[in-house]
Amino acid sequence: MNPLLDQLLEKGHVWQATQSPRPDTDRYSTGYPELDTGLGGWPKGALTELLLPHTGIGELRLCLPLLKQLSQSGQAIFWFDPPHIPYAPALARAGIQLSQLFVVHTKHPKDQLWGMDQALRSQACGLVLAWPDQPRPGDLRRLQLAAADGGSSAFIMRKESDTQQASPAALRLQLRPHPDGLSITILKRRGSWAGAEHVLRLPDPVTGQPIPSHPMPQDSPDTTPGTTVIQGPWAAEDNPVPNNPLQE
Repeated sequence: MNPLLDQLLEKGHVWQATQSPRPDTDRYSTGYPELDTGLGGWPKGALTELLLPHTGIGELRLCLPLLKQLSQSGQAIFWFDPPHIPYAPALARAGIQLSQLFVVHTKHPKDQLWGMDQALRSQACGLVLAWPDQPRPGDLRRLQLAAADGGSSAFIMRKESDTQQASPAALRLQLRPHPDGLSITILKRRGSWAGAEHVLRLPDPVTGQPIPSHPMPQDSPDTTPGTTVIQGPWAAEDNPVPNNPLQE
């Protein structure tokens, strides 16, 4: 066999369909053992796409363990153009260090892309969360390269209708609400077959008890971004905590 191909296979850069999935140590635990078994964890230095019918079905509760892990280790987490203002009390009670969160509102897709690129390449960023509007394949490729260059991870929320579009993302997951929680279908995963489906019972961010996923109405009005998004502390008894860490 070609020596160059042998080298790529040895490093895990090429996967043969006849092989079992190779263990990848360069990943973060999802915080859900059953999902780690099927998925292998969140890839580091890579782009992950979460494709969903609409916001508020449990996508942020899915990410909470990773946000907690990264923020407590002192890594910055950037939110680019979330559809609602992050609800800081819920995030704090989930164990997330608010001082490591930065919310960025942009006025143009080019500004968002540039900001995400800079954050991912900075090596001071652990994770970028973004809600882009119809990203182009070239934009996604740029983000994948920026994540790999900076060793950071990027999660972008996309429309479910984008599942048929090709993407350079290392991981693509289709999320749908399920009576028992959240249905997760693997559309693409490096080093393994796609198509596996998992039903995950998402815990309440405060009690830790599993609760079902409740879809947010699609016509739910967006919250106008404020200049002060995350401050504290807050008195626990004065702030009810919604299931969704985005302000409702």
